[in-house]
Amino acid sequence: MHNHWFLGAATAALMTTAAPATAQVANVDIPAQPAAEAVATLARQAHVQILVSDTVAQGRRAQPVRGRMTVTQALDRMLAGSGLVARAAGTGTWVVVRDDAAATVPAADAAPDTADHGTASDIVVTAQRTAEPLAKVPSSVVALSRTRMDQLGVRDFADIAQLTPGVRLRPEINQIAIRGLSSNAGAATTGVYLDETPIQVRTFGEGAAAALPLVFDLDRVEVLRGPQGTLFGAGSMGGTVRYITPQPSLTQTDVYARGELAFTQGGAPTWEAGAAVGVPIVEGLAGLRIATDYRRAGGWVDRYNPDTNALVERNANHTMIASTRAALRVEPAPGLSITPAVYFQRRERADTDQYWESRSDPAQHRYVNANPVPLANRDRFVLPSLALHYDGAGFSVTSNTAWFDRHQTRYYDNTLYNFAGYEDFAGQLLTANGPNYAILPRGLHSDGVVRNTQANFSQEVRVQSANPAARVQWLVGGFYSNNRQRNVETLIEPSLEQFFRAIYGIGVVDTLGIPLLPGGISYSGDRLERERQVAAFGNINVEPIDGLHAQAGIRWSQIRLDNDNVFTGPYIGTAPRRDAGRTRERPVTPRFVLSYDGVRDVNFYASVAKGYRAGGINAPIGQRCLAQLAAAGRPVPDIPYTSDSAWSYEVGAKGRLKGLSFDASAFRIDWSNIQQRVTLDPCAVTYTVNSGQVRSEGFDLAVTARPVQGVTLDLSVGYVDARFTQRVYVNRGATSGAFGTDAGNALFQAGTPWQVVAGGRYDFDLGGHEAFVRGNYEFSSRNFRERSSLDPDTAFYNPILGDRPPTHYVRMRTGITFDQVEAQVFVDNLFDAHPALERFNYGGRSPFFVNNSFRPRTVGLTLLYRQRP
Repeated sequence: MHNHWFLGAATAALMTTAAPATAQVANVDIPAQPAAEAVATLARQAHVQILVSDTVAQGRRAQPVRGRMTVTQALDRMLAGSGLVARAAGTGTWVVVRDDAAATVPAADAAPDTADHGTASDIVVTAQRTAEPLAKVPSSVVALSRTRMDQLGVRDFADIAQLTPGVRLRPEINQIAIRGLSSNAGAATTGVYLDETPIQVRTFGEGAAAALPLVFDLDRVEVLRGPQGTLFGAGSMGGTVRYITPQPSLTQTDVYARGELAFTQGGAPTWEAGAAVGVPIVEGLAGLRIATDYRRAGGWVDRYNPDTNALVERNANHTMIASTRAALRVEPAPGLSITPAVYFQRRERADTDQYWESRSDPAQHRYVNANPVPLANRDRFVLPSLALHYDGAGFSVTSNTAWFDRHQTRYYDNTLYNFAGYEDFAGQLLTANGPNYAILPRGLHSDGVVRNTQANFSQEVRVQSANPAARVQWLVGGFYSNNRQRNVETLIEPSLEQFFRAIYGIGVVDTLGIPLLPGGISYSGDRLERERQVAAFGNINVEPIDGLHAQAGIRWSQIRLDNDNVFTGPYIGTAPRRDAGRTRERPVTPRFVLSYDGVRDVNFYASVAKGYRAGGINAPIGQRCLAQLAAAGRPVPDIPYTSDSAWSYEVGAKGRLKGLSFDASAFRIDWSNIQQRVTLDPCAVTYTVNSGQVRSEGFDLAVTARPVQGVTLDLSVGYVDARFTQRVYVNRGATSGAFGTDAGNALFQAGTPWQVVAGGRYDFDLGGHEAFVRGNYEFSSRNFRERSSLDPDTAFYNPILGDRPPTHYVRMRTGITFDQVEAQVFVDNLFDAHPALERFNYGGRSPFFVNNSFRPRTVGLTLLYRQRP
């Protein structure tokens, strides 16, 4: 049987309601019959749109319904006892799902969870700011429902990235690359949204990393590949990640809970406990949902004292993360819903996952880190929001008001940078085994502390048409944000005097010109950036003939950035530096899409879109570095850096053919005037400049098949070739001389070119209980293009760093359901793979290396509880 979406009869769907759809009262007369047919009959009689997959409805019968009532009442009575529930999707639309998909979601974000019983294309997403089946979205979107994430053991975005070809995460700094677009400087290249609120971070100074929510009690996660600037604004140049939470139901009680205990080979246990409860407070008027979760991930890297070689802490890289969310949904009038909510999250990492190569033996589960300073990271944010939604006569209005308050404190170890960086000293300060105590006194340490805060206010309002079957659909909106981000970096080096006397025979004053500041501070930088943005956007979708859709969208923004910097300390010079600056830009980001779904169960599309990142302002260069640049004949970089942009060209097709569901796309992205972070030679100060052009080309392919009853096979393949297309010279503006990147060099942040995820699931009956077993194989290739550090023609040639090897990762999970409780046993990293993922040597040609790898083999038990309405 073909698996498609039933809509209310076409003639009924074309009618526009005279009153808000959620409040519309109709005379219905529907006999008992198969659920899919009953839903289609109700859609015709009430003149509304109801989406239901025939795979979901297969074998289900609806109760008879007669009388005068609202659509919601009719659906509740019709589906009672069928194992199906209906969710309001706004704009006169409902979706019907199996009731193990858990909670009702808000109007603007409804999505049925059919991962167990349908296919990924059955999910309804809001990637285009309106509820529609994933199979109908004319772009590359990956949607992971809560049920599917439970099946796969997804706990954070690192798991999502590993399971999503074309997406890469650098977990130490939470840097996301989608289709190769990622940068270590400037505004974000990937937008991160929690429901309707953007929470991505701007990278300036040191230590700023994106705040990625915990994966618990989420309705789904959407990953939108390619530029999303028209609907999601600046910062979504490579794509957008959306965390969609379930909202309170006004009619049903819902409970979801998860507990987990796992053991990592050679490491400490991991445990988690969390619960979510949704209850109607006043039937049909108000509902409340509260979710809270606590997870402690055990470490596996031991920390030793580098001076004494004594064990400081076993399994030191443990992480704690806690989150709480509360939402109240009220419908005070027909068609109007008001949802205040607050989300709180706290994450604490005790130390880094990096290990010292010379003291570790991954094959024997010996991972050792002897950094003089533990690399801890503490991150807390709170996000209160107020969402309003109104269904009017032929239109809907959505408003979201939010405040994002975040405090992040990151510690870094500057000691090893000092040992590796002072190359003018004749001896080798950093050997393969660590500090050279034949030269250096013991007990030296340089503590770096970075405090990053965000205080962001955002407001968005959208008005859109409410008839999904109309020949013309439209959306217009406005966006305002006022973001205040502060980055304070302090370098505390009380032993710097001792260090300089050991290597030079002179102290701090003779070396740097002035003494350390009180408390042993050698550097203090306080950077404040305030970004204010106003934007207007719109999109129109026209269907001139059946099946052919032409979309055009545009976004106009005005972005103003104010910067205030204060720097002091011996590394800056004899006097503090203070600089202020301002930039203003007015970008325009269009998007054009042509799609055709006139062929049964197949949707073809082609799109052109522009992505954009706003420019910024660099910190001032200290007197010492200015003197070094002048002595070397090097130009002083510009204080401001300008915007960069990307044009994306994509073609794709998705649908079903002969029992296979598929989603395929091919793309080309041209990224120009790239904001990049570089190190100024010879003073080792980092700076952001515009330089270089990158072309990223590739494809994404996802296929799902059910060859026999109970067996599901899925395959995802992604290929990304992101490389520079022009030579980038060391000296800005130069056309000859030393160059840091050559045409054809790989963009380092893009990740590996090939990613493959293959999985299989077998569902079966075990003693009258539903059971399953699932396996996943995940592969990443090595780079076939040279990075600049491996290209002997570049100024940054450093072959001892090597390149990332191909990786293989296998996870297995099996489970059984007892009424409302599901028990799962799992193994992650089944074959205990331990590839060297990211070799680093603190600069120069130092023989000392650190690295990181996968978490070792982990075996655990997960318990899930779902109270079905």
